[in-house]
Formats: sequence, C-alpha cells, structure tokens
Amino acid sequence: MKSFLKCLPLLLALLLTLTACGTRKTADNTSAATTTTNDTEDTRSLKEIYDAFIAKVDAEFPSLVETPVDGDNFSYYFGITDSSVAESTFVSEPMMGAIPFGISMLRVKDGVDAAKIAAEMEAGIDPRRWVCVTASYVETAVKGNVILLVLDNDDARGAAIVEAFRAQ
Repeated sequence: MKSFLKCLPLLLALLLTLTACGTRKTADNTSAATTTTNDTEDTRSLKEIYDAFIAKVDAEFPSLVETPVDGDNFSYYFGITDSSVAESTFVSEPMMGAIPFGISMLRVKDGVDAAKIAAEMEAGIDPRRWVCVTASYVETAVKGNVILLVLDNDDARGAAIVEAFRAQ
C-alpha cells in the first residue's frame, strides 16, 4: 500500500498528461479563410498596429510575449520558407508553449503580392505545432502590405482578433 501511495502522484500526472493530449481538436477541425482588404498601406510599425487592434478585442488572452523572428524560426511562425518577401515581422505568443495560440504579422516588401503570400502562409502553417494541442482556428487577413496570421483554440477569440485587425 505504501508503494502505491508513493506512485499515486506519478500516476495522476500521467493521467493528466494523457487527458490533455486526447481532448484537443484535431487538424481536421481547423477552419481556414483568407481575407483581403486593399486599404492604403499603414506606415506604423507592426508592433504599433498590433497594440492598436489587440486593445479592441474583448477577450481574455494568455500571458503573451513578443517573440523574435530569425532565419531559423521564420517558417515555424509564417508557414513559408522565403523570408526575402518580408520587410518586417512581429510575433506574439503565450509565455507557456503548450497553449495553441499565436499571432504572426508580416509586412511584405514593395512589389510583393500580399494576398498570394497570405494564401501560402495559411496553406503552409502547422496548426499542430505545439505539443499535444492543435489550433482549431487558422486565418490570415491582408490589409495593404500587412498580413495577419492567427492561430487559436478559441474560434470566437480568433475571429474577434481578425475583425479588430480589419476594422482599424
């Protein structure tokens, strides 16, 4: 009985881990829709654009941090390998890595077709990039030369983020 009691915390931890991995939606439930708005180009930094639209979203967010993007992680955050199309990037994601949520923004260089790049991003992004969890909401939106990519496990929050981006 004593050995069973000693193992009980490990068994509970294993059970919680297996339950967490088994209750998330699969990639088949991912919704994908690219929206394009051909408004004039926004000259603010991507961080300034992000701060402006995220403040208008009436939803609860996990603790988010800005994540640096480099050549090694560019495709992880944007779903494409050609980083030469990017003039600038911005990524906001949870501090904890097992929460299926991420906002990636990319400003394309002059002459680059933002709608085409957005479609490539949406097709190439992995909504299962987190351990044991999957984003059920995947959507890109284009406004001028800025592309927004949202991955979320809360469809309503994801849609609210995209709508706030479009409305600014």
